[in-house]
Amino acid sequence: MDNLIKRKIILDGQELLDLIPHRDPFVLVDKLFYHDPEKTKAGFSVPNDHYFVDDGFFTEFGLIENIAQTTGVHVGLYRRDKGIDIGIGFIGSISNFILNFRPKADAEIETIIYVLNVVMGVVNVKGQVYQDDKLCAECEMKVFPPSQNN
Repeated sequence: MDNLIKRKIILDGQELLDLIPHRDPFVLVDKLFYHDPEKTKAGFSVPNDHYFVDDGFFTEFGLIENIAQTTGVHVGLYRRDKGIDIGIGFIGSISNFILNFRPKADAEIETIIYVLNVVMGVVNVKGQVYQDDKLCAECEMKVFPPSQNN
C-alpha cells in the first residue's frame, strides 16, 4: 500500500455523503484519508449485516462498487472545488479485476484510486482495496462523470 498516504480522517459524515449520490444501504465509503489530483484514499467499515456481505465476507460486487464510490468521491471533490454541480456519474467499464481474498465483515478496508488519465471527461483509474495492509482486490475502471449541465 502507498505508505505515504496517512490514515488521518480528513472528511466523513454528511460532507462525504454530499460527494456521492448513494445512500444507505449502498454507501460503501465512510471516511476520506487523502485526496490530490492524481489519487484518493478512502475507508469503509464493513458492517456484518451489509447487503454486500455473504457468509461473513465482503463480496466482489461490494469491492468493485467501493472502488467506484472512491472514484466518485475523487470526482465529486474536483467538481465541488470547481463550483460544478456534483451530479450522478456511472461506471463505463471494469477491467483486469483481480481478487486475492474477500475482506471479512466488521473489518476496515482502505481503497486507493490512482487516476491513470482523463480522456474526453472519462476518468480512467486503477483501484486497489486493502484490509490490514494486504491487497484484497484491484481493477481498472472507466467512470463517466455527470455532464457539465447536470
